[in-house]
Amino acid sequence: MTTLRIIKVNQENLDIAMENKVWGRKRMGFKDWAVGDKLLFVVGNEVAGLAEVDGKPFKSEDMYWEDDLYPNRIAIKPVKVFTSKRVDYKEKIKPILVEEWGTQFGWQILTQQAMTGNNAEKILKLL
Repeated sequence: MTTLRIIKVNQENLDIAMENKVWGRKRMGFKDWAVGDKLLFVVGNEVAGLAEVDGKPFKSEDMYWEDDLYPNRIAIKPVKVFTSKRVDYKEKIKPILVEEWGTQFGWQILTQQAMTGNNAEKILKLL
């Protein structure tokens, strides 16, 4: 079964994550993340990247991102970076999120909660 997490990020931090093959957070919260989970990165109102979890969580003091340390990390494998023909988040993805989580889905995005099943598959097929 596919597990998908949606992550809102700015373009600079996405580029750094994809280049260094690592995603970071200020808080812990990777305990239920697993190798193979898909990460859909949204910049503004567009899908900008897709990656896959590629290792176990770890802590690091290495400074990659300019805006913060993000010491809680997990290895990722970039699958695709969308430079053109990006999928419109509001038009295509948001209706599926409402179907999955209801109109108040902001917390699920903020905490990068997992989506599994048909709706996760629907989103991935849009890419």
